[in-house]
Amino acid sequence: MEQVTTGIKGLDVLLRGGLPKGSTTLVSGTPGSGKTILSMQFLVNGYLQAKEKGFYISLEEDVDRMENYMSKAFGWPIRELRKKGNLIMLRSDVYDFEKFKDLIETTVEKNGIERVVIDPITVISLFFEKPLEIRRSLLELDRMLKKLNCTSILT
Repeated sequence: MEQVTTGIKGLDVLLRGGLPKGSTTLVSGTPGSGKTILSMQFLVNGYLQAKEKGFYISLEEDVDRMENYMSKAFGWPIRELRKKGNLIMLRSDVYDFEKFKDLIETTVEKNGIERVVIDPITVISLFFEKPLEIRRSLLELDRMLKKLNCTSILT
């Protein structure tokens, strides 16, 4: 199976080369454990090392503030990647799950996106009453991302 580098050397060693291409990976941890940083590093390095365009969907944080913080803290060229269309960052509300899926599908297809991050996925669960509905929706999302051949991280 083809692997996609995360761009994080120690993690790629543990993963024996990276994440499986076209897979969806759940990254979990307590608040402040580094899930968002890992996810952004996956996207930034995805373009810098493999020329794979990325799409970051925030369900909580303001993406411009996040861009400023990450750029200053880690020296990543996020602004340049965004300006050139190699990294798309959007803040989205999930009031309508079908519209949310359409947004992802349209953005990926229109821009040739290969890497997707949705952060944090827990927000989606707030819009469904039953655990079965949450599970069904996440499986739908996973199937769509696989159909689009995206390597994805959900936090």
